[in-house]
Amino acid sequence: MGELGFKISGCFGDVLNSTPLLKYFSLAHNRKLSVETNRPEVFQNNPYVDKVYNPEQGIIMSHDIPFYDCNGHNFGESQKQIRKMSLVDYWSTQLGCILSPKERTLEFYPDPLDIDLPEDRYVVLNPSITWESRTWSRDNWELLVNKILDVGLKVVVDGKDITYGEDDKKSFFRIQNPNVINTGNKLNLSQIWHLIHNSFAIVTMDSGLLHLAGT
Repeated sequence: MGELGFKISGCFGDVLNSTPLLKYFSLAHNRKLSVETNRPEVFQNNPYVDKVYNPEQGIIMSHDIPFYDCNGHNFGESQKQIRKMSLVDYWSTQLGCILSPKERTLEFYPDPLDIDLPEDRYVVLNPSITWESRTWSRDNWELLVNKILDVGLKVVVDGKDITYGEDDKKSFFRIQNPNVINTGNKLNLSQIWHLIHNSFAIVTMDSGLLHLAGT
């Protein structure tokens, strides 16, 4: 039986929302799938994925492999921004199907825990700086930090500096507080997953970590 592939590209959160679709098609075809993606870390350890191709490293699927093309920008940027559907549906409708509510769970399969986590209960904050419509002010984040510390919880601030292009750069506020643990730009995806999984809660705007928390 030959390979069956998916070409999936987009931002981290967008690509993570394709994982229910991969599971659906893997079970439907009774085989593991190959994936060509600019976000290979999303599919590590995924039991429904056999091979991962990273075009940014010059590793692409053979043109002889039948594949589903699932580009996050297939319908143009304007259509993507005005869509009235979940990201899971945005992927699946490109392929002519709608998943049931039970089939829509986002999935990520982390490596084993290999970092020390705070011993006390803690809240993860992701004070991301992105589009104006989904960026909270530094003053608000600092006020929230103080309120969380006041009730006896620890605070961990995580984020990442990302460049998608010359005019598309995203970052996060550095919260200067001696009682805050800063992990920004320090952890890999599996480590961040464990950090969130073991937390009391996560507070974030519409960011990749929002979707990772959904796994």
